[in-house]
Amino acid sequence: MFQVADAFRDISVERRDFAYQIGATFLFKQRWLYVYELMPAIFIGLRTVLSLSIIITVASEMAWGAGKGLGDRINGTRYDYDVPGSYAYALVAGVTGYGLNLLLRWAERYLIDWRRPLA
Repeated sequence: MFQVADAFRDISVERRDFAYQIGATFLFKQRWLYVYELMPAIFIGLRTVLSLSIIITVASEMAWGAGKGLGDRINGTRYDYDVPGSYAYALVAGVTGYGLNLLLRWAERYLIDWRRPLA
C-alpha cells in the first residue's frame, strides 16, 4: 500500500496537467493516467505480499496447528522424527511460493508491456 501511495505521489505533474487541460473524464484518468503509472508498483507490492503471506501462513500453522496445512504437516513429521518428510514439505512450501512469484512475474510482463526492454 505504501508503494502504491508513493507511486501515486510520483506521477508526473505534466501528465496530470495534460489530463486536466484536455478535459479528461474520470474514467479516462483512471485508465490512462493512474493505472498506467501505478501498475508496476501494484505488482511489486503483490509479489512482496504473496511471499510474506506464504511464510506467515506456514509459520502460524506450525505454531497454532490450523489443521491440514503445510505447517501442520511439517510439525507432524517433526514429532515422528521424519526428517526427509520435513524437508520435503518445506521444499513444497518453497516451490509453491516460487511458482506463485513466477506466475506474478509472468503476469507483470504480460500486462505491463511498456516496461519491457527494447532489445
